[in-house]
Amino acid sequence: MDSLDVCKFSSFAEGAEEYALQYSAMTGRTITAEEVLETGERIYNLERYYNNLNGFSGKDDTLPKRFLEEPSVEQGSKGHVCELDKMLADYYELRGWVDGVVPAAKLKELGII
Repeated sequence: MDSLDVCKFSSFAEGAEEYALQYSAMTGRTITAEEVLETGERIYNLERYYNNLNGFSGKDDTLPKRFLEEPSVEQGSKGHVCELDKMLADYYELRGWVDGVVPAAKLKELGII
């Protein structure tokens, strides 16, 4: 959405197909919903790779101490604390990262290197 320069709130009503149609209409270059998603994945991985090159990794992915130690008082999560380690492991797996680092294989898959 940032790359398309559209309002983030539009994502509540639109998806990749709508964004592809809008991009195509604005530029005259037809793209598919899959290309929109792939472009987003490339951008997200490139941003993370840049952070990796500057010394950031999974050790830097954290939350304020209170989310990790103080049980929630909110309905729906009352008594629970954030399971950050599990959440990060799941997230890194979905992204194809290793301990918060974008591996060369992922960068090659996306045509970044």
